[in-house]
Amino acid sequence: MPGGSYSVLRSRAKRNAATILVALAAGISLAVVHPSSAGAAPVKVVSAHRGAAGNYGVLTSDGRVSGGTKYFGDLAGKRLNKPVVGIAMTPTGYGYWIVARDGGIFPFGDAAGYGSTGGITLNKPVVGMASTPSGKGYWLV
Repeated sequence: MPGGSYSVLRSRAKRNAATILVALAAGISLAVVHPSSAGAAPVKVVSAHRGAAGNYGVLTSDGRVSGGTKYFGDLAGKRLNKPVVGIAMTPTGYGYWIVARDGGIFPFGDAAGYGSTGGITLNKPVVGMASTPSGKGYWLV
């Protein structure tokens, strides 16, 4: 993981994740500009999530996971067909799924992949996801 400016962004996200969660719940659109990406389009905070320990983390549209949740990997630097739109924690707290707008599913940690709609033409884009209570599946919204 690169240090420097991303570390600053990561620590700011940790301190402000609860505020971000409230803003997202209120329907306020947020954008984060990565300090080392001069001239690049802003990256949107698309989801805030609560980890098993009660701490909060954020997911950005470029697939970065940051904040207080346990880190199991992310999609930063990966070429995606569509931007990511949501994240769901596993019931154990030791993993999460990231979903893209086309329904592509990306499991991390103890999250298992149960298929995706990434290769299917959808009537509407995916806007989020939720884990089943058992953790043996997920719903796409």
